[in-house]
Amino acid sequence: MSCQTGSSPTAYQCTVVPYACRVERLERHKRLMGFVPQDDVMYRNLTVEENLTYSACFRLPGSTSESQRTQVVANAIAVLGLGDVRHSLIGDEEVRGISGGQRKRVNVGIELVADPSLMFLDEPTSGLDSTASKLVVQALKRVAQSGVTVAAVIHQPSYETFSFFDDLVLLAKGGLTAYCGLQQGVQAYFEGLGFEVPEHVNPADAFLDIISGAIMPKSGAAVDIAAAWRAHQSGIDAAAGAAQQQAGASAVVSVHGGRSSNGAAMVSNLEADTLPETQTLRDPKVLLRHARRLLLLGLALTATAVRDNLSSTAAAVQEAVLSIRTAAADQLQDWAAMLAAPRSSSSSSGANSRLRHSRASTDAAVSSRRSPPGLVRQFYWCLSRAVLMRTREPMLVFIEYIIYAITGSFLGLMSDRGRGSIADYVGNVVYNIVALGMLAMVSGIKVFGGPDRLVFYRKASAGLSKLAYFWALDTWGHVGLLLRCAVYLSMYYSFSQPRAVLWQMYMVTCAIYYACTGMAYVLSQLMSPNAAQLTAAVAALINALVASKFSTSGVMGVLNKISYARWGLEGYVIAETNYLTGVWLLARCADLKWMQYDINQFWYCIKMLMYLGFGSRIAACLGLLLLHKDKTL
Repeated sequence: MSCQTGSSPTAYQCTVVPYACRVERLERHKRLMGFVPQDDVMYRNLTVEENLTYSACFRLPGSTSESQRTQVVANAIAVLGLGDVRHSLIGDEEVRGISGGQRKRVNVGIELVADPSLMFLDEPTSGLDSTASKLVVQALKRVAQSGVTVAAVIHQPSYETFSFFDDLVLLAKGGLTAYCGLQQGVQAYFEGLGFEVPEHVNPADAFLDIISGAIMPKSGAAVDIAAAWRAHQSGIDAAAGAAQQQAGASAVVSVHGGRSSNGAAMVSNLEADTLPETQTLRDPKVLLRHARRLLLLGLALTATAVRDNLSSTAAAVQEAVLSIRTAAADQLQDWAAMLAAPRSSSSSSGANSRLRHSRASTDAAVSSRRSPPGLVRQFYWCLSRAVLMRTREPMLVFIEYIIYAITGSFLGLMSDRGRGSIADYVGNVVYNIVALGMLAMVSGIKVFGGPDRLVFYRKASAGLSKLAYFWALDTWGHVGLLLRCAVYLSMYYSFSQPRAVLWQMYMVTCAIYYACTGMAYVLSQLMSPNAAQLTAAVAALINALVASKFSTSGVMGVLNKISYARWGLEGYVIAETNYLTGVWLLARCADLKWMQYDINQFWYCIKMLMYLGFGSRIAACLGLLLLHKDKTL
């Protein structure tokens, strides 16, 4: 089903033949189709209306106005019967939200607001009771009546749920077709094979029992359900072919069997045209005409032989050229749509107060006109959604800042409070850098490796710009970076009482946090969240050990150059030594020489930390764009 909707990587190899008789990649028509996964993958701390609104923003064409999007969302809520819970949170295991059946309908609505022509659903009633399943399928029936073709995989439907379907496909063992036709004709078909549906038994359950072999025909002999259906289809095709031949024969009789003078004249002219030609073979004109025919026949035979010999190569070349051409056209079209999408709604006719499902054409031009919103607009929507979701977690935010404050206070109390030497100061600052790095990495891993990761995979497979998504979440992360560093350093500075000025220590703290969050982004793309957190803790310890060695040669020297802890430690030390007085000023030069630090390289340390953070973000963005393409729902 993922292949059919174009959301699977294998869909790039699938082709479709539209009514225009062109062979094209199925992925080109992905925006005309919707796929509802089995799991209810959505943002749990957003309301029903907010989930549908953000889905409409990213899925509808870029020329859609805000009023049109609002109307589409309102119509979807009305069709799915979600008006009573439109302002309720989705909820999860910890926060009470809407019911399971309502969540299933929201799952459908996320695809419905994209205005698809064809919608696939993977077990939309799994995990629901019969009443909730009926409400979900009843909503799908209303969706189908609005003009959308709905195809769903369903197991064990009740009788009422089963009666909502118009057409039915039953699959036997091995994925072979057991029946394909109208839902109302399935019972008559199996009765024709000798089966009998027991009384007081749900027909849907009886059909599944027949396919699995639990119910035997009246004769008692086993029946190959798949073979019986193939024979049934062969009989229908043979009857249709015979009827077509009979219709053609009757048409021939009506033309040539008439007694009109025109028919007689036609026959006489044909005889007059062929008879002299057979009697005058020595005529030069006749011989020339026959020679030309023989030459054309020889050329045709030669071309046929060449075509047969090179058919496989030509087909391969043609397929490769077509694939490259369509891929290049798709990529250029996507880039152009991202960078130059119209900012305002075009004068589209036919905008009204109901769901519009005009399906007059399935040509590729329809898909191409449904260009996605631009990069900047998607960035704005991703950013606003991230801010809104963060404001829905006030207690979690409060606890997070409390942890930063407690950590800063404890490390400040452990410091020498400006009474020791530079060497003693280095030992205390190393602990500070380890703690700050671990806090930053744990927070950074949750940005792209948190519980919303599956939601991103679903949105990305439906057309969400990964670049806009990364840009928005990283931008919002910068706000948290400044606030967390301010809370942490305010407590640390108050208790440690260093000689360095506050703004210099804040610059170093923010630069360290920036570099560590970039590393966390990379880890979240390369491994699972649990493994990434363990790796982050180990990486923070290794960086601290490398920084405390003060080595500039060999492997340790290379690691020292790319260690955030090394540049952060040097930045803290330089900020501290610039304000030494008295006897400490005399020992400053010897300590710096031993550590191989330069007192004039404060801004160089800040620059190196920013380089590490920016380079890590580029690597993480490339990982987001290129990796996990098989992660579809």
